[in-house]
Amino acid sequence: MPLSRPAGANPLAGVRAELVELRATFDPGDATEVAFTVRGATIVYDVKKQELTVNQHRAPAPLRGGRQRLTIYCDRTGLEVFASDGLTYVPMPFQPKGGDTTLTVEAKGGLAKFDTLEVHELKSAWHLP
Repeated sequence: MPLSRPAGANPLAGVRAELVELRATFDPGDATEVAFTVRGATIVYDVKKQELTVNQHRAPAPLRGGRQRLTIYCDRTGLEVFASDGLTYVPMPFQPKGGDTTLTVEAKGGLAKFDTLEVHELKSAWHLP
């Protein structure tokens, strides 16, 4: 699925989740960045630098076989991002705003081709009465 949409066109616009797993596999093509927002957290892949930025924390994330594979977990108290087939791992404390359950994805500067773009709503591990 090629991704380059007019401003405001977000393929995840109808998706809402409090506890979320997002999986994406993409060929960055001629895009300069591929950016995700998960409940207010910003995850940006810089194609030229082959670098992942998660809420302004940077980590190297080389393409593997010409593709980037990301898995993003977000719950009520944390954010975990895996990239480059698990070579890169960025965990961090994160408290999303209570009502923000939005997700976005956007290719900047060109087209990126997504092989996979999946969102799974997770269930709480805590069983409250």
